[in-house]
Amino acid sequence: MSPPACPGRFPSGLIMTLGLIAGAACAAPAPGASLCERGQRQSPIDISAPQRRALPPLQANYRPAPLRAVNDGHTVRLRFSGAGGLDEGHERLALQQIHFHTPGGDRLAGEEFPMALHLLHRSRAGQLVPVVVLYRLGAESAALAGLLDHLPGQPGQEQVSPEVPVDAARLLHL
Repeated sequence: MSPPACPGRFPSGLIMTLGLIAGAACAAPAPGASLCERGQRQSPIDISAPQRRALPPLQANYRPAPLRAVNDGHTVRLRFSGAGGLDEGHERLALQQIHFHTPGGDRLAGEEFPMALHLLHRSRAGQLVPVVVLYRLGAESAALAGLLDHLPGQPGQEQVSPEVPVDAARLLHL
């Protein structure tokens, strides 16, 4: 699942990127010394010169889980336990949360996207591993369409629907 070098090669208008974020790297910056404090390399980003790197293979092991969504006024977050995740070599990365951004925020070679889907995973050591899916306008996604009617529309609302399964593999077109 390493990112392809050319945006024209993405199936179904989806673009996937994978990144690693140290769990507490920006939690308490040292005065005057922190990368976070200087405002560099923070989201949103523009991936202008992708580089291929040899990475351990990722194996998706997602399982459908009941819908539990919260509208916090900034975004709608889907939270999980028991939804599987990713295996990276001997490391298990458990899916913790899915949320959406409109507009997408991140760019590829300056191209902006109308929506991004973030799948947040957590390693046993607490490291957050996001998988970001950038969407272009195009044909309707059946996986997304099945969720939209069940998401809370107002800030402060929570929707729990055990009869509505959320399957990250379908959202990723796996």
